[in-house]
Amino acid sequence: GSIRAQASQSLINQTDPESISLAIDASDISEPGRYLLPVRPVVPRGFVIFRFDPLEIEVDIIGGGLE
Repeated sequence: GSIRAQASQSLINQTDPESISLAIDASDISEPGRYLLPVRPVVPRGFVIFRFDPLEIEVDIIGGGLE
């Protein structure tokens, strides 16, 4: 994915690239199946997000589990 954001040069200089990411929340999924989940950008305070891609991602959850 990609994130287009803006921040002051000093904030950019002190920001670790690993602190910028895209995330999904699958915590409500409890059954196998195909889900379309929204993506959200995760950036440090002070960054302004212009756009990010993808906006959503398809996830396949395959059954199994512990018995």
